[in-house]
Amino acid sequence: MRRRLRRRRRRPRGGVERGLGGARVHVPIAGSERWRRLRHVQAHAVAAFLEPLQVEHALHVRQCDAVEGRRLVGAQRVRDAVAPVARGHAAQLLEHVADARRRREERPPEAPRGDLDRAWSLAERTHAFTGAASAPDSIGAFATADRAQAGLYYVALTDRLLVWVARGSDRRARAVEVSARALRHDVARLRRAIAAGRQDDIDSLASSLWSMLVAPVRDEIGDAETLFIVAGGPFEGLPFAVLRDTDTGRYLVEDHAIVMLPNWRFLGGAPAAVRLDRNWDVFAAGDPAQADRRLPRLVGGRAEVLAIARRFPRGQVVIGREATPAAVLAAAAHATLIHVAAHLSPNEEDPGLSRLHLAPDAENPTGELFVRDLVTRPPTQLALVVLASCRSGAGRSFAAGLSLTAATPLLEAGVPAVVAALWDADDAGTAEVLDMFYAEASRGRTIARALAEAQRLAVHRAVPPRIWAALVLTGRTT
Repeated sequence: MRRRLRRRRRRPRGGVERGLGGARVHVPIAGSERWRRLRHVQAHAVAAFLEPLQVEHALHVRQCDAVEGRRLVGAQRVRDAVAPVARGHAAQLLEHVADARRRREERPPEAPRGDLDRAWSLAERTHAFTGAASAPDSIGAFATADRAQAGLYYVALTDRLLVWVARGSDRRARAVEVSARALRHDVARLRRAIAAGRQDDIDSLASSLWSMLVAPVRDEIGDAETLFIVAGGPFEGLPFAVLRDTDTGRYLVEDHAIVMLPNWRFLGGAPAAVRLDRNWDVFAAGDPAQADRRLPRLVGGRAEVLAIARRFPRGQVVIGREATPAAVLAAAAHATLIHVAAHLSPNEEDPGLSRLHLAPDAENPTGELFVRDLVTRPPTQLALVVLASCRSGAGRSFAAGLSLTAATPLLEAGVPAVVAALWDADDAGTAEVLDMFYAEASRGRTIARALAEAQRLAVHRAVPPRIWAALVLTGRTT
């Protein structure tokens, strides 16, 4: 049996052996030279390991301090910039609150019916910010007109409706107990009913609105042939022509021609009687080849302008690719009547920037024409502009009878009359009503009477209100 030879372990010097879990570990004795060298090496190793970490930590702390400092400085700058504005807004708010309290305390008692001065005092204190304080003066100026014409000015307050009526040398005021909120609600319901073609709802809502708006001044209006109406705020987009008499069942347009005015300033002075003439220099553009292929073609617009060419021998008609902005602008310099049947993109903030989509050319690759460019200088011969475009007569409406539509910049530039549409109407149906309008105008009727007669014929032919009630005449004309 072979004897296992054990190798004798040598005990290192300068230390002792200790057992650790069955293993023997040599531990140097403290104070020995070897111990000191080991501690020195360990210290250098630890320092070499920790030094980059300490440097990185110091850099991170320095960066955080810099970011925090910039944040604090930026926040302080923001506070310094916002604080004056906030204090100014707070001061204005406090002033408005104090002014509202003062006006409420100084509010006069309820204005009796027919008392124009007291009624206007209430309206002026409620809507002073609209700048409509001189509206009764315009009513008085309109009172010099013929008795065949009547002016109506509506102001909707929070809890009542004020109506001024001028006819001949008379002027009256009425107060109706109806809130602006209720009016806005009923007008919106009527427009939805017209769009959906619900005739029963149309008749009910039109009769209800007639009782609120027309019945209180029915005696003052009398048998006036033409009504000039100024109505803003909750009346936005209301087709007055479709209001229905609760006694006779007739639409308002069947008894009166209706002319809408964009604001009360147009009430001043006598309106001009404009009649079409077969020898007029007429320009018509329809069914342009738009650059935007997503827009549908206007086949009814093509029929409109072709019918105009048949009625006016001196008429100039452009269709398709020829209906460019350059052609329209060239005709605007000399034409007496401009008829445009094209798509329109309304701009409610600035109606003059509403865009007509015409055919593109080399000078204008988009084919877009701003409405305000139709009249670049005060017109001397232009008597009528027909914007046969969807929503050309729609826009924003404010208190005290201020309305902003695509027709507003044309009227302010001096065009006597503009025919436009309140909503998206049927292409073929609108072409039919406009053809009847030109047929009546060619018989010697004034523009207002011709449009009213065309709408009456449409009613007798059972044309839906969605088609004939969309057309509205605005301007200082009969």
